[in-house]
Amino acid sequence: MELKDYRQHRRAKPLPLPDEVAIKVRDTVAGLWVASNRDGDANADEPRACIRAHKVRVVLHLEQPRVHSKLFPRSHIPANVLQRLRQLVRVIDPHPKVIDLTHADVPWTVAPALGGERS
Repeated sequence: MELKDYRQHRRAKPLPLPDEVAIKVRDTVAGLWVASNRDGDANADEPRACIRAHKVRVVLHLEQPRVHSKLFPRSHIPANVLQRLRQLVRVIDPHPKVIDLTHADVPWTVAPALGGERS
């Protein structure tokens, strides 16, 4: 799961958002695989369980300004992000999700990062 909150700060990275998420998914799976193959390492049990999972879900939680304005425009159309993300991660999860807090099944809250950090 990746969380991006652009309600207060615009995205400044040149890499398209779906590509950034797909790279993080790839790197996470690669890291779990490496960690799960460390013989004699007691810390390898959790990564092994993750690698053996029958189902893996990719979820992008994308918060953007609710009201479009020149100061805080909606720069990402969720349907377009989802379409590209499907193409990029279909081997891992053929049905990724792009959600925000308006979805009824979101069991968490999103608050701005402390210290002005940007995602």
